[in-house]
Order: sequence, then C-alpha cells, then structure tokens
Amino acid sequence: MLALAEQRGYEEITLIGAEGDLLDHVLGNLYSAARSKLRIRFALRRGLAFVIRGGESRQFQGLHDARLSVMPLTPCSGVNLLGAEWPLTNAQISPLGLISLSNRASDAVTVNLADGVAVVFLAHPDLEQPVWT
Repeated sequence: MLALAEQRGYEEITLIGAEGDLLDHVLGNLYSAARSKLRIRFALRRGLAFVIRGGESRQFQGLHDARLSVMPLTPCSGVNLLGAEWPLTNAQISPLGLISLSNRASDAVTVNLADGVAVVFLAHPDLEQPVWT
C-alpha cells in the first residue's frame, strides 16, 4: 500500500487501523513505515504517531501533560527531545538500547534526530478519542 502511494506521487499519508491486536502485524506496519520515503502519520485509538527520519525536525503544540514516547525503529543518533519531562540531548537510541517510553509533554514538544528512523507516539490520558490535528 505504501509503495502504491509513493508510485502515485503522494508525499504523505495517514494510516488508520494499523494497530490491531496482532503484535507481529503492528511491528510489520511500523517497519514498513520506516522503509517508506513517505511522511507517515498513524491515527491510533488514543492518539497519533509520527514517523521521523534523520535530518527531520517535528514540533507538536498543545500537548500539556500528554503522554509521549520516542521509539527508535533503527539505531538513531543526535536525538533531541525538547519540551518533555525527561528531555534528550544529542542522545543515541536504538531498538535494543535506550528509548524514551511514557514521557510527559509540556505544551510544545520538538523532536529531531541526525540519523535513523523513530516513531513518536502522542496520547492524552483523559481522551477516549484522538485529537485529529
């Protein structure tokens, strides 16, 4: 599906229903997103997730007290997480090493990395439905 979107000239895509209850399928979806050149957003049951690649910086607004995680899909270097309770500065994270799980956001969060691919999960604990922005 992602290859077809790329062939048709899309630059970004939102994936819905990709979390499911089969862990192998969830991981397969995340790694497919990591391989793709598309800018990818996942619409989840309780929030959103964004794939971020080396050289990219993303800023998220209006997240006061939101739960966030930065999960590396490949080894990542030069990782910066600003505006979080436990920030990262020029960190190295990897699937089998350091990750940032269940962190807490201030009002604005910036995530960037020099190299690698990671996914940023954003969820509000008091929401039953995601904020679609």
